[in-house]
This record gives sequence, C-alpha cells and structure tokens, in this order.
Amino acid sequence: MVVVGELDNLKASNQRMDVGGERVETRTLSRAALRWLDERFPDGRQNAQLYPPRRTDNMQIAELQVILMIDDISHVKLADTDAEIIDRASALKPYVGRLGLATYDNAMIFRARSAGLNAFKPTEDG
Repeated sequence: MVVVGELDNLKASNQRMDVGGERVETRTLSRAALRWLDERFPDGRQNAQLYPPRRTDNMQIAELQVILMIDDISHVKLADTDAEIIDRASALKPYVGRLGLATYDNAMIFRARSAGLNAFKPTEDG
C-alpha cells in the first residue's frame, strides 16, 4: 500500500523521467500505474497473474504475479518509505518461489540487494 501512496503523491509532480528513450511526465506515469493496479485488483483481490507459465526457445518462463499486500491493522509503518517497501517485500519471501523488486531508484536497489532481495531496474521487455 505504501507504493500506492507514493504513486498518489507523484500525480502532482512536475518532474519527467526517461522511459524508452523519451522524456515522460512522472504524473502521467503515476496515473497510468494507478489505473493499471485498479484494473488488476478489483473487488478486493490481493494478487493478480500477469503472465502464465510459458516456454520460449526451450526455456521455461515462470508465471509472473503481482501481490497487493494489505498489512494487518497492527503493522507499524517504517518512517522511511524505501525501508518500508523493502521490509514488506522481504516479508513475502517465505511465501513465493522468486521475488523481485523493480525500481528506477538506484539507492533503493542497493538497499534491497543488501537485504537479500533481487532488485533491478525495469526494462521495456519486462
């Protein structure tokens, strides 16, 4: 949920990001991401399958799922947003086969990796 809050905050941003070789307004990206999340998590569902398992060039590609993690009411959110995201992602590790944290934030990538997470920058091909 902290990611949803961060995306909500970015709707008022005047910044731009480089995406696929072009400059795009951050607020446009945040609105698109929030729409995407809203479409995939209707009716209170908390996980969504993005890609089913498949084979390409003799290689098995695992399914890709996104989980919307709603914390227990007793959860105390960490003051630092990046630390909270890393903490919540780490909490999922016992329940999933592989877990990745995708972000364009270099500092967050290093912090997540030091916490034992597979962190990376998203690419256009997924």
